[in-house]
Amino acid sequence: MAPGLAARAGTMLVRPARTWDVVADEPADARELMARHVAPLAAIPAACGALGSLVFGFRLAEVGLRQSPVAVLAKAVAGYGLTLVCVWLVARFVAP
Repeated sequence: MAPGLAARAGTMLVRPARTWDVVADEPADARELMARHVAPLAAIPAACGALGSLVFGFRLAEVGLRQSPVAVLAKAVAGYGLTLVCVWLVARFVAP
């Protein structure tokens, strides 16, 4: 993860107005933002979901199930990719 990314995310939650003022003054390139901020943050739920599925499995109708590691990896990669695509699409509609 990029240095300071966790701190930036934390200050966005704690002091959003002040942090947005700092962010507004920084130069922004779409590729750089995707690479430095979106990609590492999108990897968190993909990695945690995959790890949770591998370690704990899941329950369906009170039956414990475990997926194969290949299926878990495919699901994590697909989720990561879809997250990046969705963020890109929202950015295209919000700031054309």
